[in-house]
Order: sequence, then structure tokens, then C-alpha cells
Amino acid sequence: MLQADLTIEGLSEAAGLSTHTIAKILKGQTRVSPTTVEKLTGLFGISASALMSSDPIELAKQGHSDTLEEFFESNEANLKYFLSRAKDNVVAHFIKTVLVNDSFLNKGRRVREITEYIRTHPPYQKNFNPKVIAKVLDRLVKAGKLQKEDKTGKGSVYYYRR
Repeated sequence: MLQADLTIEGLSEAAGLSTHTIAKILKGQTRVSPTTVEKLTGLFGISASALMSSDPIELAKQGHSDTLEEFFESNEANLKYFLSRAKDNVVAHFIKTVLVNDSFLNKGRRVREITEYIRTHPPYQKNFNPKVIAKVLDRLVKAGKLQKEDKTGKGSVYYYRR
């Protein structure tokens, strides 16, 4: 799961197994059925003996199985399926539902200012990564929810506002 960048929800969807089943397997609370083994080996492109071994499995860095590659391509926008994007989902939800409605964004603000405000403002006090905040803000600009301005003209410092 970790090497393939999949969350439990992502593995569930990709392998056609329930999240409950995957959680029980991860906790060692169930026997893995032959059908489940078949689904997982097909997804990851590994042998059943490798899957059932206590030795660490090393997935190929390039060229995941066709099934896994197809899953990545058809679900790339679904943030909850991929570990690397799960943090984006939390930040995106907060910014879209809370921060966008805050009068703080009535004035143009830099990502650094926004990050500090989210971290120190008493009702929020969340420690989000500034790079993730910047990605979310850019998506909201593309969606027409925020405006982005380059006051310096150098293309390196942007101000975001409602």
C-alpha cells in the first residue's frame, strides 16, 4: 500500500475489497482468502508467495502492474485514494469551507501570511504545509473562487483574495 501510494480507501477500490476487510488484514485479525490473495497479487503484479511471505515486498518503482496503472489514471483526481494527496484533501476542505468565508481574505494575502494566520488564529490553530496551501489556493483560483495577483511582476510572489 505504502509503496503504491494507496490509502485504505484506494486499495479497497483498486482491489475490489471492502475497507473493513483490508483493515482486518492490516491488523492481522483475519485469514486472507484465496480470492483476496488473487485480487491483491493481480493488482500489485506480485506472486502469492511474495504476498504471503514475512519478507518485505519491493514493488517496481517504474511500471506498476497494468491494473494499478489504470487505477491511477482513472482516479487521479480522487484525493482520498492516494497517500500523497490525502493531506491535500484535509487542507482543501478547510480552505474551501472555512477560510474562503473569512474576512481575512478580503485583502490580498501571501501564502506565508495565510499559513501564519491559519496557524495562530484562535478558532483555527492548524499547522498546514505552506506548499499544500499554495496548491489548494491555485486550484481555487482556477475554479474562480479566489483571485490571484502578482504585485511584483516577477512571477514569484502572489497575493490571494476573495
